[in-house]
Amino acid sequence: MAWPSPTARMIACAPLLCALLLCGLSAAAAAAAAAAAATQDATDVVYLTVAYCPTDFTSEGAVIAVDPLTGNYTIVGKFMWPPNAIFGCAALYDPTVTFDRPSHNLYLDFGDDFGLLVTVNVEQAKVVEETSPHDLFFVGFTNMQFDPNTKRLFGMSPTGTRDGEGAFQFGSLDPSAIDGDYQNISVIPYRAMMGAAWSLGGHPMLLLLILLAPMRLLLILRLLPVVLLFLLDGAVGSYSGNGPCCTDSSVLDDTEYLASGKYWVQASYDKRHESEWCDPNNDAALCLLQVDQKSGELLSSTFTNYTVYKFADTPNANGTVLSFMFGFEGLCRHPYEDFLFANVNLTSAEATPIACIPQKVTIQEDEWISSFSQDRSMFATASGFGSELQFLSFNATTGAVLANTDLPNLAKTLGAAEGLVFIWGVDFE
Repeated sequence: MAWPSPTARMIACAPLLCALLLCGLSAAAAAAAAAAAATQDATDVVYLTVAYCPTDFTSEGAVIAVDPLTGNYTIVGKFMWPPNAIFGCAALYDPTVTFDRPSHNLYLDFGDDFGLLVTVNVEQAKVVEETSPHDLFFVGFTNMQFDPNTKRLFGMSPTGTRDGEGAFQFGSLDPSAIDGDYQNISVIPYRAMMGAAWSLGGHPMLLLLILLAPMRLLLILRLLPVVLLFLLDGAVGSYSGNGPCCTDSSVLDDTEYLASGKYWVQASYDKRHESEWCDPNNDAALCLLQVDQKSGELLSSTFTNYTVYKFADTPNANGTVLSFMFGFEGLCRHPYEDFLFANVNLTSAEATPIACIPQKVTIQEDEWISSFSQDRSMFATASGFGSELQFLSFNATTGAVLANTDLPNLAKTLGAAEGLVFIWGVDFE
């Protein structure tokens, strides 16, 4: 789902001169396609980390290995979630996640459990760490990245402010420490952050209802926050003390980028003086923030007319970063969703389109649950909407579909009650 605001979706994509773009796009795509063909590694595998409910009141996890070229899959293994992480069925949980490719570790932050962090090694298909942060003012990351140099997670989390509007704090956490050793670095004066979520999971009365509800009702409850956000025009987000921060009932993951001591993320609803807004006429404009990793200082805020759902792990040779985004409607002209691949200059926030996804292809949901291959030639995304599963992979330089599958018989093979499987991680190895 795209980014909603109190009056409209926050994605404000300006129309472009199609003739100019198409000329540049076709030439760039042709060159990129040739490069991709030379570098694409047929041995690549995509790991899906999933949660499923063997019964209406229990949850388990599994890791699925998928061939990105064919969509064929195998089950790597199953595991039990820590009892503190999930209460009952996983239908109402949606953790913030980030992946560290060298260690094969997927970090899952459960905001519904006050930031409980679970580390799953996808190669071994097992839980290897469980961290319970003891900081009273830390309620879980909204977005986060693992820093291999410090071995800590850095990210944004909602926090209260005296004016009652809320903001976000930038901080770090040690996933190997039992108590997390959370360190608050700075306050970022924005009320909306890519990755923000509003969830029903932490509310006792709703949990009681869940215990008594049939599985189908859980799906309705899972979608309820989305409906409320639109009906109440964003007011529901104020529940957590951070204003209209919310995107939908799921979490946008890895919509941030960490490199060279800088943390990059998109945000909106700037609380500073209007002279400091990235768009002087609109505090709700979506801005690309640059935050100093060590001091937490907000170094820059630049207007963007697109929404990034995934950054590649490593930059291109020219310093730009490959991304999967929403925008450029005048170029893509998709009947439902204008998703495309583009290179982003983080300093200027300028995005250069590479290729749109095909007009006949529709991403079911959860486009942020995705990953680029290590050589940046492929991109994969997957989702589970009730019993309807989808795995999609693309050539990231032409936009062509490599595989589009509903992962047949996966729910049955796992033993999921009523066929419900929830995909929480999609990661190229």
